[in-house]
Amino acid sequence: MKSPQWQRVRRRGVLVSLTALAAGVTGWRWLRTARRPNLLLITLDTTRADRIGCYGCATAQTPALDSLAAGGVLFERASAAAPLTLPSHTTMMTGLYPQEHGLLTNGRGRLEQDIPTLAEVLRLAGYDTAAFVASFVLHAKFGLDRGFSIYDDDLADPGAPPSQGMYRQRSGARVAESALAWLRQRRSAPFFCWVHLYDPHDPYVAHPDEFGDRFAANPYDGEIAYMDLQVQKLLSDLDSRGLRDETLIVAVGDHGESLGEHHEQQHGLTLYQAAMHVPWIFSGWGVTTPGRRIPHTVSLIELMPTVLDIAGLADAALTASRSLRPALSGAEIVPRECCAATDDPLLEHGWAPLRSLTTQNWKFIRSVQPELYDLTADPREETNLAATQPDRAAELDGRLAALEQVMVVRTAAAVELTPRERRALASLGYVADAGPAPTADERDAPLPDVKQMLPLYNQVEAAYQLLTSGDAVAAERRLRELLAENPEYTRTQLYLASALTDLQRFAESTELARQVLAQDPDNVRWSAMAFFLLGANAWGEQKIAEAAESFRRAAEIEPAAPALFHLGSAQLELGDAGGAEKSFRDALEQDEGYVRAHQALGMLLTRQGRIKDAIGHFREAVRFDPAMVEAHGNLAVLLAGQRRFSEAGEHFATAARLRPDNAELRFNYGSFLLLQGQLEAGIRELEETLRIDPQHQQAAVRLEQARSLRR
Repeated sequence: MKSPQWQRVRRRGVLVSLTALAAGVTGWRWLRTARRPNLLLITLDTTRADRIGCYGCATAQTPALDSLAAGGVLFERASAAAPLTLPSHTTMMTGLYPQEHGLLTNGRGRLEQDIPTLAEVLRLAGYDTAAFVASFVLHAKFGLDRGFSIYDDDLADPGAPPSQGMYRQRSGARVAESALAWLRQRRSAPFFCWVHLYDPHDPYVAHPDEFGDRFAANPYDGEIAYMDLQVQKLLSDLDSRGLRDETLIVAVGDHGESLGEHHEQQHGLTLYQAAMHVPWIFSGWGVTTPGRRIPHTVSLIELMPTVLDIAGLADAALTASRSLRPALSGAEIVPRECCAATDDPLLEHGWAPLRSLTTQNWKFIRSVQPELYDLTADPREETNLAATQPDRAAELDGRLAALEQVMVVRTAAAVELTPRERRALASLGYVADAGPAPTADERDAPLPDVKQMLPLYNQVEAAYQLLTSGDAVAAERRLRELLAENPEYTRTQLYLASALTDLQRFAESTELARQVLAQDPDNVRWSAMAFFLLGANAWGEQKIAEAAESFRRAAEIEPAAPALFHLGSAQLELGDAGGAEKSFRDALEQDEGYVRAHQALGMLLTRQGRIKDAIGHFREAVRFDPAMVEAHGNLAVLLAGQRRFSEAGEHFATAARLRPDNAELRFNYGSFLLLQGQLEAGIRELEETLRIDPQHQQAAVRLEQARSLRR
């Protein structure tokens, strides 16, 4: 295998050159004849340390992790470097802070080829390597597949309905099943197996099949208990094959979950302990002090050098991060200062990004309004001391700046996402293409502070839920109240405009949408939504050409399926069948499961006599949405016309069952049954048609004809 051309990595005055790396490789060849441990890395996504039994949670059901800690070493104060999956995992796999490896958020970049990963180093040293990940956020295209002979990111679930679209994640049980199949293979080399468990990520499931109603009120804890079951499967397999003592087992969280603390429901926008304090346990090979608990602050940047050190590859550590191996053997270590960063506030909301420094006793958060917390007296970070202890805050800010000064800041490689992949990220709560973030030179004033904006954000989202649940009147009332308090908050303006569109108050909605375009023209997401609303309002006022132009502008800014579908509908109204067909097909390029586009395209093709293609689109519509009555009805008529009577009958019956009060569907079904010689069944359907619509003349005539055949 060709040695990778890794770039030199510098931090804190440490420089590891390619020459030193080559010398290290020579050492590795000697080590291939030595006994080395297997490595099982289990990453626990979205897992708070304080929700696990061995971290003091009395209500937790985590026997596997608890037993791992009882026989291993537990770090009580482990800190993530970022509150997001891809940046944090990349830190673990490279020993670099997010600013150094370039991935500061999910879905916006790929790890550069010249940054070495843990798997690459181990594979070069003779390890058999495999990874089994549970979420699209860690897909191979983001760069962590390097060094793995097997990188299993296949999230497809054969049993899931097609309406789920892009498969975004898979259960811990399926991940563990795939990992166990690989682990049980015969091999002569030691293995490095990474198993990623994603279950505690929102939305939470209580897993009643496994736990009954125990976690009905706290489904997040149920997800952690379910994840613990998968950890036990992996540990039991090692035990059954006598491999536990030959394997270094590392169980570690990538970040936590706020669960409403500090007004954050999930994670990514803040750097408080709820999102940053993670579990970290070592067990098995290299652990000589079972049951030890380390009370000092440690950072996940220390994972890579620690694992390499235990594997006998300390010289191959290509970062300046320290190894924690001495702590596993009973030696004392000193607390370290832990940096953390998140750019998600800026990238997703236009708020100020955050940086933090955590020491053994203090947490400093750099923001528009700095924050300082005494973690000993105030572990939940409820009292900001920055104003009352400005000297301490300034000191910690200076120490944070000193650490940042010696970082070699990098930008992640560009990554191309398909429309399907962008939808997968969006379905997980992450936005891959929200538009460029403003640079410091472009800002006329300081960006909003996260802690000030989150309460407003939550209230606006709650109001929007009223709209999506069908109560546009209540949504409008609440959104107007919120807009009066914060007149320039774009999200409130657009949500209110949406409510007004639903209420058919098109002129008012249009005024708000234009206001958004005037004040925030460079925001991709908001501009696309504003133009879409302008199109919807023009459509509602029967200004079809104006609607088409607005939908076109929305689709040019952000080529989403809804905008393209509505553009096609407007083009069809204007007599541009060719343009409409292209727009419908473009909508399906963005979202193959957008059933309204399949239905519209099927109707258009039917009118043009392109029956085979029309049938194909109606089939796709009912495949993605088996309850789409119109597609079943149209498909039935076309199949009957092709004398495919058995299939046609199934779709006629399905349409009638789904909408039993639709007279036209019952009439078509009854007529079809009569043509098939099913006299009594056909009569019943025609009688039902007339019960629904007594004025249905065709049904009356056909029913009389059918009854005459009885005589």
